[in-house]
Amino acid sequence: MQKQDVESYIKEGIEARNQINAEQVYELGIKAAERIKKGGKLVLFGNGGSAADSQHIAAELVGRFEKERKPLPAMALHTNTSSLTAIANDYSF
Repeated sequence: MQKQDVESYIKEGIEARNQINAEQVYELGIKAAERIKKGGKLVLFGNGGSAADSQHIAAELVGRFEKERKPLPAMALHTNTSSLTAIANDYSF
């Protein structure tokens, strides 16, 4: 790997972040909070690194994250291998 490869990778990351729509992220947060207040659960999922991110977010919600509070209902769907393989099988595993 060359220095220019690292610079290119950083540039691509900055460009990707610049494409994030703050309004959509905000609205998603509002909708998630509304669902939780109504007794719902946040179900997260991902593939590869996104699966790890989903699991981390779920852990932060059911844990205390920065301050003492009640746990929030959340789960990462892919951490349940029975669900993961059953759903994959239903959609042509």
